[in-house]
Amino acid sequence: MNKKSLTITILSLIMLIILSEDIYVNLYLSKAYKTTGGFINNTGLIRVLVQKVSKMEIVGIDSEAFILKTDIIIEDLENDRKYGSNKNKEYREKIKVIKSEWNELKNVLRKYRSEKLDIDRERIIITSEEMFQKTNELVSIAQSITDNKVKYFSIARIATIINILFIFVIILFIEVYVKNKLENKVSNDFLTGAYNRDFFNEYMKRIINNAERYRRKFSLLIFDIDYFKKINDTYGHSTGDYVLKAISEIVKKNIRKSDVFVRIGGDEFIIIFSEINKLSGATIADKIRKIIGENKYIGIESGQVTISMGITDYEEKDTLENIIDKADKALYSAKEKGRNRVCIDKMWLINNLSQKSYMKIPSKGRNLMQNNSYIELMFL
Repeated sequence: MNKKSLTITILSLIMLIILSEDIYVNLYLSKAYKTTGGFINNTGLIRVLVQKVSKMEIVGIDSEAFILKTDIIIEDLENDRKYGSNKNKEYREKIKVIKSEWNELKNVLRKYRSEKLDIDRERIIITSEEMFQKTNELVSIAQSITDNKVKYFSIARIATIINILFIFVIILFIEVYVKNKLENKVSNDFLTGAYNRDFFNEYMKRIINNAERYRRKFSLLIFDIDYFKKINDTYGHSTGDYVLKAISEIVKKNIRKSDVFVRIGGDEFIIIFSEINKLSGATIADKIRKIIGENKYIGIESGQVTISMGITDYEEKDTLENIIDKADKALYSAKEKGRNRVCIDKMWLINNLSQKSYMKIPSKGRNLMQNNSYIELMFL
């Protein structure tokens, strides 16, 4: 797994974790938020019911139904059946005190119901007033708990928005990666990573159109590996593939970002040099040729592999076929002259290279073939 694939996998896992955590937190907080109203109401209802029960018993009205209701509310709040109050220590302690006083008040109420003693009546009034104060305190604590829930709920909403934006970025990154992967499979050679023939044909249509329309220049170089069939026959196709990949890596490292590297088929490659003429292109090509020739290739007895190159320039009215034909003839000339060299077609030289420019070529490597259609550039 390459670094980009690993990154995509990690980002996908992070996205799933964020989504899962976000869904859980929001469901939990939504549930908690919905129960806050009932929580405060029931906490306050204890206060109301205690006062109501006390008054009813004092005037001689049976209040058992309200006593039962108060029991249920206090039990629910104490056991945290609905509201999540058990997580607050102060609330837990306060509800226990209220429950204890409520149980005491119930005993006094029932005693007063049967005996009607003034002392019990006074105890009812005093105890209910004390419980009123304590339930007020409990309501304040409940309000504080609710406020915190609302605050956490707001924070969770902000976090959700941030998470959504983050997930959007991850999805965008994955989309770009997948798109690039698919485009790479369609337009690139699977073995060498160079562009393939289909891409080359489409690209050449565009670059020729630009050259005609805007008078832009470019040069095209064809090269192949010297005696590549012998390498395959002698050392096997796996070694041949290794040589193709090694040479392709050298080429990719030594051309400009604006240049286009293509594998036409087998051991034949093309480099398109944008915005430079063939003399400049040949200089770059010869540098690549030297690096390839000096590189050591594992599995080959001599450890050496060489390439032959033919280069030409786009001229007005040139078609794709014309350009390739000129470069192909230059490549053929390089092979005829002993391989491991760069040849440029003579027609380009006649049209574009002044005598002054020609003299700038190192004299040791200058070799003008007057009776041939090609200039041989050998910077040795």
